[in-house]
Amino acid sequence: QQPQPLYAGTDPMPLLREAYEMVVQENGWANLGPMGKALLQLDPGFDPRSFGQRQLSSLIKSLPDFEIRRSDDHSSTGVWVRLKE
Repeated sequence: QQPQPLYAGTDPMPLLREAYEMVVQENGWANLGPMGKALLQLDPGFDPRSFGQRQLSSLIKSLPDFEIRRSDDHSSTGVWVRLKE
């Protein structure tokens, strides 16, 4: 069972989409670390717990608009997200 957002009716997508657009690479993927920093630039009070999730990656995973992948090759590490077509 998914945790319910603490602030019912608040949609995180506009802010997430704006942060994504700030850091997305040419291949369409954005690294979650820089995306988190962009979110805090846009809204210093942003907190995934406000939407019932402990981490940004969990919040993004809970949204149908994004896909998420983990990378552990030597050229890049971390969690990557992209908007679904």
